[in-house]
Amino acid sequence: MRTVAKRPAARTSRRRTERRDRPLLNTNFTVTLEPPDSVSLSIGFCEVILPELSVRRPAKATAADSVAIVPRLVLRRGFDGATDLRDWWRDTRRRKTPRPWTVTVSLLAEDCRTVVAIWVFTGARPVSLGYSPLHASEPAVLIETVALEFEDVELR
Repeated sequence: MRTVAKRPAARTSRRRTERRDRPLLNTNFTVTLEPPDSVSLSIGFCEVILPELSVRRPAKATAADSVAIVPRLVLRRGFDGATDLRDWWRDTRRRKTPRPWTVTVSLLAEDCRTVVAIWVFTGARPVSLGYSPLHASEPAVLIETVALEFEDVELR
């Protein structure tokens, strides 16, 4: 996997801000992936779809039931040829006991330095990996999307 340098500005302040007169913008954020026994990766995701968090955990579906709805964290980035997400997805498919990662999403204030909210997803593992359509007549950025299940989430 490739290691991408962390943005030091995002790590300068871990203190949450006080309540504000205006809501926070959703445009400044970082995503850090922490594989077990490895170096943390901070990779340039362009979109994070935070899951809806219910009070109760979904019941496990039986064979007779329909598939249980499990909350998923969705991460999207422009595809640059890196294979880190594909390797994680493939490793998860091949292992009887997948190695879960920790995924941290940090929302930053307008100054892009002050961390105002942190979602920490523990026990994360990919359940799907996809790419946007290829169009010869419509040039656009190829988007790589990974959907993650997780064991727990904490909002700090």
